[in-house]
Amino acid sequence: MNDSNLINLLKIHSQESAPDLLKAYQNLHKLFIYSSFNINELTVIWITLMIEHSYHNRISTHNTIPKAMNIDNAITYALRNETELPSKKLEAVRTLTLLIVRNRGEINSNEIKAFLNAGFNLRQVFEIILGLAKKTIYN
Repeated sequence: MNDSNLINLLKIHSQESAPDLLKAYQNLHKLFIYSSFNINELTVIWITLMIEHSYHNRISTHNTIPKAMNIDNAITYALRNETELPSKKLEAVRTLTLLIVRNRGEINSNEIKAFLNAGFNLRQVFEIILGLAKKTIYN
């Protein structure tokens, strides 16, 4: 299911049962897209979340989006095959994303320090959580 299909589904069902869900999804999507991460880092977050949640059947569909956005094929290849990403900074994004998911949000100060030492800031820790919230509604 792509974003437009989900939005249509949410529009149909949210009229009666959960009208704020569509608004929440749209707001989370907008906040995530306009976060401080660059397009490669955003791609690492959302594809990592899909793989971690076993949405392998959707990954082939989402390969068209990175191509349209001119994401380096080495990034999407490494994400799909769960191999090393082309930069330590991108690997730090994937690592923290996985730690947040696998530990249900409980990450320790050393894990945060490793992320910060890769060139990120504390705000971006929370932006990963924002991406997770968006993917939770989507999936």
